[in-house]
Parts: sequence; C-alpha cells; structure tokens
Amino acid sequence: MDIEQKQAELINHFVNQASTLKASAFGLLLSKPLLILLSLPSLKFFLQRTENSLYLDVLRLFAHGTWTDYKNRETDSFLDSSEVVGREDDVSIVTDRLATLMKQHVLSVVPIVGMAGLGKTTVAKKVCEVVRERKHFDVTLWVCVSNDFSKRRILDEMLQKIDKSTGGLTNLDAIIEKLQEKLKNKTFFLVLDDVWNEDHGKWDGLKEQLLKISSEKGNVVVVTTRITEIATMMETSRGSQHKPRGLSDDECWSIIKQKVSGDGGATLAADFESIGKEIAKKCGGLPLLAKEKPRSLKEAMEWLFEAYAD
Repeated sequence: MDIEQKQAELINHFVNQASTLKASAFGLLLSKPLLILLSLPSLKFFLQRTENSLYLDVLRLFAHGTWTDYKNRETDSFLDSSEVVGREDDVSIVTDRLATLMKQHVLSVVPIVGMAGLGKTTVAKKVCEVVRERKHFDVTLWVCVSNDFSKRRILDEMLQKIDKSTGGLTNLDAIIEKLQEKLKNKTFFLVLDDVWNEDHGKWDGLKEQLLKISSEKGNVVVVTTRITEIATMMETSRGSQHKPRGLSDDECWSIIKQKVSGDGGATLAADFESIGKEIAKKCGGLPLLAKEKPRSLKEAMEWLFEAYAD
C-alpha cells in the first residue's frame, strides 16, 4: 500500500467517524489520530492559505458572523486581564501621550488605529483601566460608536453613564446643559470605540459640543478606528495617533494555549505544543485570530473531512 492509499484510508476513517464524533475543539485538537492528520500535505496547504489576507478575513467571519455583524458589534469597558497579552508597551505609549497632551489642551484626542483584530479595543480598555486606577480624571466614560456617529446619541450615552436618571433626553441643548451641570469643574476621559465616520462635519459638530461640556484643561478622548484617515482627521495634532504592534509568535501561542487548555490549565501534549506553535506563526500577529484559532481549526478539520469525502 503506497503513501497516498494510506492517507486516503486514514481520511476515510475520519470521515466515517466525523458524524458521530461530537468532540469539543479541545478534544479534537488533542486527539491522537488528529496529530497524524496534521502531518498530511492537505493541512500544510491549509496553513499556507492562512497567510493570505483574504483568508484571514474569512476566519474573522467564523468568529463574528457576517461582516455587517462585526461592524455593528457592541463593546464595553470591561476588561478580562487574563486575556491581555503583550500590550504593556502600547498602553504605556498611549497613556504617556495623553498625559502630555492633557496639560496643553482643554480637549485632546488620541486615536488608536489599525486593522481588524489587531487589539485596538483591548488597548483602549487597558488604558481606561489605568487612568481609573491612577485617578487622572474625575469621570471615565465608554461609548461604542460603530456606524451610528450621532452626536446626540453619543452625548446622551455619556449622560446616562454619569447619571442614569437623567438619560433619555431628546433635546440636544438639554443634554448639553445636563452634562455641563454634571461635569462642572471636572475633567472627563472618553473612549469612542470602533469609529467609522469619515465625515469631517460630523466630527467637528461633536467636538464643538464636547468643548462646551467642560472648560477645564485636561479632557481626553481616545478613539479606536481601522481607518487611518479617520485617525488623522480626529487627532489633536500630527503624531497623536498610535498603531498597536502585532503580537509575537510566542504571544499568539500563549493566547491559543490558554484558549485550548481552559481556565483549568490542562497540560498539553508535547506534540500539540509543536503543532500549536506552528499555527501561532500563521496568526500574523493578530490577537483576535489567535483567540479564534482553536474554533477555526476545528472547522478547518471538518472542511478537510468534507473535501476528501467528496
């Protein structure tokens, strides 16, 4: 029996079992027969495909449903510190930058810009956590903007997070008046997460209202966006924006290992470590991709089963 026949026999064995094997991603990744399958040329071809930027987008769709769903996702300021890997330098750069700017301006804007999955929101959450701990500002606020860049909505969300009992106002002047009352002689730190608006007029309109809220020097807005032109439009001065670095292969492996082994810290087989580190190299430094790789790899295996079954 030649090698190709042995491979076909092995794959047929997997195909026959796939319908009954309802394994978790953890069980699938650690199963010994899979370790054999991982050595096949077909999987090497799959791993090579992950280097293609279009295929990275496909993997993101696995994680987030449709592209529209991803663009309309909701975020908040809650941070699970156990998921933060390799972001110390980025957080330090952003906090140092805003500390310098807030001494010079009533309102400073520091954009965090980069491609999808790079970890912009995670960096913003960590910065938010740091400024809270250090008590740099009287009030810290988080608004997920996404597609709806409405100054009334953004300002109303700010007001609701300061005082829930005064939220829900429909009149913009009334919202501004309440914010002025709540933030009198105070400074605020605001995160505008996932900004897609490229309309300079809309941004100028919001900025004008933010400047009305507090006349105290030292208010800061941190913006996250994928689009460099938006970051340039919104930043206080040239060079205010920051692009987080991609993670190292070891950092991506750390995320994958944590996702697969779970909170229990299960010991992983040496064979899996070797394979996992190879997979980490294909993440392109994107933490989102590293977080979703275990699930995506499981689906890739199912794809392999179906492909060979046909």
